[in-house]
Amino acid sequence: PGLPGDGSKMWSYVHVDDVAEGHRLAMEKGGVGERYLLAGENGALRDLFPEFENNWGVRAPRRKLPSLLLKAVGAAEQGLAVFGRRPDLTIGKVGINEHHWAYSSAKAERELGPRFDLRAFHDAVLANGAVPLSVLEEQVDEFIGSRR
Repeated sequence: PGLPGDGSKMWSYVHVDDVAEGHRLAMEKGGVGERYLLAGENGALRDLFPEFENNWGVRAPRRKLPSLLLKAVGAAEQGLAVFGRRPDLTIGKVGINEHHWAYSSAKAERELGPRFDLRAFHDAVLANGAVPLSVLEEQVDEFIGSRR
């Protein structure tokens, strides 16, 4: 495995629970016909993977895979589809990694109210590094209790 391109493209990372809460708040407080982006923290892949490695021991990709190489592999895999093989990589999937996907939840926070501080939660949970699940559960309960 490797980083698509140089790993500098920005992505928005948000926890599914935060999105679910945003949907609930939009139904409760949102205006008719309004649209809200429920984005999280924006960051580059090259910054995300080392964080996984430092906190969970998941080895970060070391190679940078040029877009042209990925497109060639995608085209070859799409070509194999005529033989009934489902492609793992397509030119379209490669194209996704050529754009920035960073977003802002400012409107949702302004109109629906900030209910969850993702950065504070992230900092609280990762403060002690890798811990047993029971300890992590205690940390999450402490965090929730401190926000009430």
